[in-house]
Amino acid sequence: MAKDNLPNPEDWRQLAQQIQEETDPEKMIELVRELIAKFDEEKLRKSLMPYRRTQPGPGFTKP
Repeated sequence: MAKDNLPNPEDWRQLAQQIQEETDPEKMIELVRELIAKFDEEKLRKSLMPYRRTQPGPGFTKP
């Protein structure tokens, strides 16, 4: 996990690698659940990010 408590992109990649190498079905299922949770966390984090405007708002005039 990154120092700001957000999932590190490398965390899910490492988890995906573990899933590929795992031979125990029970452990694999647990790892897949963890991977899904990380994706859900990232999706939620992205949905909570402030909206950035790409166009100037009303009343904006160029200098």
